[in-house]
Amino acid sequence: FEVLSCNLGEDLAEVRVLPICNSSTENLATFLGRQLLGRVESEFPGVEVDMLWLSVEETPGQRGVYRYSSTD
Repeated sequence: FEVLSCNLGEDLAEVRVLPICNSSTENLATFLGRQLLGRVESEFPGVEVDMLWLSVEETPGQRGVYRYSSTD
């Protein structure tokens, strides 16, 4: 991740620029799911992930879902 330091006040001192074209829940779920999958594979080399389902919910019932299956 690229971290940009900004003078936007204490709450926004760090801004993370994510490699996604927009911040839809679908894109966030895909980005986070791929990051999680990569970390699991690198931190636990003997573990094979068969399936991963990650959802990001914006509001109740409004969510983006990332699904991974090793058979696809």
